Amino acid sequence: MKIPGLPLIATHIIGWILFQGLPLVFLLSMTGSTVERVFSSTAYWLFCSYYIGVFYLHQYFLLPRLYRGGKKTGYILSMAVLLASAVYLRPFDHMTFRQRELRFGNMRENRVRPPDGYRPQMSPRGERFEGPRKFRMDIIGIFLLLLVIMFGIAIDISRRSRLAEQRAAQAEADRANAELSFLKAQINPHFLFNTLNNIYSMAVTGHRHTADMLMKLSNIMRYVTDDVNSDFVPLQNEVDCISDYIDLQQLRLGQKTTLQYAVNGDTDNRLIAPLLLMTFVENVFKYGISKQEASELTIRLDIEAGRICFYTANRVFPMQRRDDRTGIGIANTRKRLAHLYPSGHSLQIKEENDLFIAELCLNA
Repeated sequence: MKIPGLPLIATHIIGWILFQGLPLVFLLSMTGSTVERVFSSTAYWLFCSYYIGVFYLHQYFLLPRLYRGGKKTGYILSMAVLLASAVYLRPFDHMTFRQRELRFGNMRENRVRPPDGYRPQMSPRGERFEGPRKFRMDIIGIFLLLLVIMFGIAIDISRRSRLAEQRAAQAEADRANAELSFLKAQINPHFLFNTLNNIYSMAVTGHRHTADMLMKLSNIMRYVTDDVNSDFVPLQNEVDCISDYIDLQQLRLGQKTTLQYAVNGDTDNRLIAPLLLMTFVENVFKYGISKQEASELTIRLDIEAGRICFYTANRVFPMQRRDDRTGIGIANTRKRLAHLYPSGHSLQIKEENDLFIAELCLNA
């Protein structure tokens, strides 16, 4: 199990140092041995090496090659072999016996009575002890073997779970990016369609500001084609695009329509999703203008510390009242907001006193 912030190798090293410390503490407290005597014992290092070897054999060969490779019988037989090796080698018993043997040897030299339960057999030189007379099951050694194997299985399950979550998150991100690209592709033709209609109307009537409109359209097209591919652009770019669009629309507004447009606050070093506000601006001009009745359009951008609020309002005319007035444009905007500002936006759209009002606030 990888510790956050540490490389995998460092995590393994720390884990095995802690593992080696457990028998060390046991030997020091139960056999009365010393740190120097434990570290100089071959049985101690064989004990540690045995369980380290079992862990990596199981983790990097038996589990991936046999168990997940569909060779369940081979995996079960391998587990039986490992269990038999613990029964035969008795790693924990031999480690503790060796420490007591070394301690008793020290007692013998100082004429101290050996501990009960041990019947050492002197070698011809009178210096060496054999193990206990009767064979017994190394319960602790077997338990440690099972513990190491179960720990390895838990690590593998955790790792595979994290990989599955990462793959799911990546798939969700890819899906969101693909959908966002599709939404942008929908926005651009819709925006250009309305703008070209306006230019066509002015060109047909020979309006003297047609050249100015073409320049405004050029600026807008440059923004749409160059910046719309980014998830976020400078807020000033969005404001410039809105200003150009409004100037373009004002060329065809009659005397019965008044417009209140204001940008309050500093746009420097602020970012926003491109064309996010244009949908509301388009709707204002699309539904808020009447050739027969007076109308007032309101577009306002308020820029505060950590917050951007955009407000639009236009009169609702009975002939233009439609169920789909918040159709594809607003629906796409809602989806983009959900992707790009999942918990940092609020959007309110309502009809009040014959006014269609949209208010969008972003934490940006």
